[in-house]
Amino acid sequence: MNQTRQLLLLGVCTLVLTACGGDDNNAADSAIIIAPTPDPSAQNPDSDGDGVPDELDAFPNDASESKDTDGDGVGDLADAFPNDAKETLDSDGDGVGDNADAFPNDATETKDTDGDGVGNIADQLPFNASETIDSDGDGVGDNGDAFPSDASEWADTDGDGVGDNSDVFPADPLETVDADMDGIGDNSDIFPNDSSEWGDSDLDGVGDNTDAFPNDSAETTDTDGDGVGDNSDVFPDDNTEWADSDTDGTGDNADAFPDDPLETADSDSDGVGDNSDVFPDDNTEWADSDTDGTGDNADAFPNDATETLDSDGDGVGDNADVFPNDSTEITDLDNDGVGDNADVDNNNNGIIDVATLEQLDWIRNQPDGTGRNKGDGPSAAGCPGSVCNGYELTSDLDFDTNGNGVLDSGDSYYDSLGDGSNLGWSPIGNFATPFTASFNGNGFEIRNLYINRPNQDDVGLFGYVSGATLLSVALTGDLMSVSGHDYVGALTGGAYYSAQISNCHSTGAVIGNDAVGGLAGDVEYSTVVKQSYAIGGVAGRDYVGGLIGMVYESVQVSTSYAAGAVTGSSFVGGVVGYIENSLLNSGYASGSVTGDDNVGGLVGTTYNAGNISSNYAAGAVSGTYRVGGLIGYASEFTLSSSYWATDATGQASGVGLDYKDEGIITETLGATVAQLECPEAADNIGCLVGKTLYYGWGAIDEDNNGATAAITPWVFGSDLDLPVLQAN
Repeated sequence: MNQTRQLLLLGVCTLVLTACGGDDNNAADSAIIIAPTPDPSAQNPDSDGDGVPDELDAFPNDASESKDTDGDGVGDLADAFPNDAKETLDSDGDGVGDNADAFPNDATETKDTDGDGVGNIADQLPFNASETIDSDGDGVGDNGDAFPSDASEWADTDGDGVGDNSDVFPADPLETVDADMDGIGDNSDIFPNDSSEWGDSDLDGVGDNTDAFPNDSAETTDTDGDGVGDNSDVFPDDNTEWADSDTDGTGDNADAFPDDPLETADSDSDGVGDNSDVFPDDNTEWADSDTDGTGDNADAFPNDATETLDSDGDGVGDNADVFPNDSTEITDLDNDGVGDNADVDNNNNGIIDVATLEQLDWIRNQPDGTGRNKGDGPSAAGCPGSVCNGYELTSDLDFDTNGNGVLDSGDSYYDSLGDGSNLGWSPIGNFATPFTASFNGNGFEIRNLYINRPNQDDVGLFGYVSGATLLSVALTGDLMSVSGHDYVGALTGGAYYSAQISNCHSTGAVIGNDAVGGLAGDVEYSTVVKQSYAIGGVAGRDYVGGLIGMVYESVQVSTSYAAGAVTGSSFVGGVVGYIENSLLNSGYASGSVTGDDNVGGLVGTTYNAGNISSNYAAGAVSGTYRVGGLIGYASEFTLSSSYWATDATGQASGVGLDYKDEGIITETLGATVAQLECPEAADNIGCLVGKTLYYGWGAIDEDNNGATAAITPWVFGSDLDLPVLQAN
């Protein structure tokens, strides 16, 4: 208002001065001019009429505002924060401007430090964006707390459901408790309440820490500390003794003869016990076998009271030596004037004699059997007309040549190459040079045959025979073992092209890879095997049989059996592993058979015109696929008059898989061992109601051609015996 008055006074003064001025008094000049009074509003406009001139009004067009103290463009009256240029609104009236307020519409919240959308006041963990709630108040948010309702736990490192604070093994999901605090969880601790024990390796109930023999379930203590458990220690309180092999009451260490219950002392240290030593104080003598008063060592013939001299040093006394001055000859059995050593046929039957292992070994030099060949050419000396054909045993042979009861480097054919490889006997005949002659064992035994050739094919006494005849060969001995790669059998690795194997048997173990049999590995092409058996264990991979591994193409196997345990992978059978287009007649298997697939108590697999007749199986049979009491897998076959013991084999089905039902099966069934033992003759109808057992077994068509006379190979014992084949 004061400003307005000042402007009015200035206008009046101006008017008066104008009227009174001038140098003339003329009317025109003296006229009084009254200027208009200026409009204050024009000089100091107030556009919005709020009483504040525009030049002083921060909002000249807004009558409701004139000041903007903080210069933020919002009048002081509308600005909730007139002195804060950063804020104008406080929507929730909480005293914090909307720009700074994280929750502008929530009067209870202003900050969200961790930016998780939950205000700091409501957020129990305001500095952790991943957490807002801590239900159990343990300082760990529910999202990260494995146990959100348990203030004592929040983590479960091993995920086993037990919190780390309670879990004795927080990093092991298999363990939570250690009752005896020995550092081993109760689940793994065999003795959870005994802190001194936790393991029992041999499962004998005594902890490993206490057990003197933690890996031997048969032993726990060693009273005398000699390293032999008390249960095995014959002298548990004497640490110098633990065994008494001969049970004579004297420990083996003190006993000069630990394996002989009749001897303990050897006064003259000659290796013969005093009780047996005829000369106990003379270490050069101990026996006088012929009681002639001369010790055996000094006596050239210690077992013959009729002989004392050996002029030619050939080991035969002069009285008995037909050629006393010829060390190369002793006898002349056929009195032909040719000494028997030079005479290859001492009985003049036209067959070369084999009386020693060395002579057996020479056969490989003349596999056609036309002469004895020591490596320097064949000789037929002593043969009728100087013509011989084939070989025959004239005595038992034993590969334990030193007679020590062990096959070792002291035996002539143990290390045949002399290089320490210990390969044993080298099989006679191979694919390039097969054995083609006849070999007649004449009922003599070849004992303790040893072959250790796991990388060689065609392995056996004979490796490969073609068109040959093997007759009455007996392979026996507790030390016998045959090992090869493919085509492995005790008698022959393979027999081909009308070979004949008759009245032969083996009692030893045979091991190989493919085509492995107790007697023969592979038999093919019209070969005949009959009246033979094998009772040793057989182990291989594929094509494994107790008697023969593989049979193929027009082969006849009859009146033969196997009794050893058979183990393999595929094509595994108690008698034959695999048979194709061939005949298996009148045989049986009584040993266990174990394989993976194509496993049968009698035959692993038969295929393409396999003909199986008059057989039975009575050994345990186990496998995983295609397993049968008689045959594992069969296709295009004939099976007749054959039986399996359901309880002994453990198989409900005789054929594991009959491919496309192509087989012709007649008079074949499974029965218990007792039921199969019950018949005392063929064609029995009384032991199994409604069934005939051993149908047609009283007259067997051995070669299945109907032209030859029937045979009667089966012997039926009492009602407690299974039938067996007649001895040859």
